[in-house]
Amino acid sequence: MYAFMYKNDTYLIQDANGAQDDITVNDSLIKLAGYHIDNLNPYVSGTEITI
Repeated sequence: MYAFMYKNDTYLIQDANGAQDDITVNDSLIKLAGYHIDNLNPYVSGTEITI
């Protein structure tokens, strides 16, 4: 999973296959409108990521 900011919104990209560096049509893009990337507090448990 990758996180980045664009125009004050945070976006997450979930890599569908977990092995490629390129973004593909199978990957998911999630917009966290109004949520600043500095406030992310991810927790990883096995294969599950909680934000």
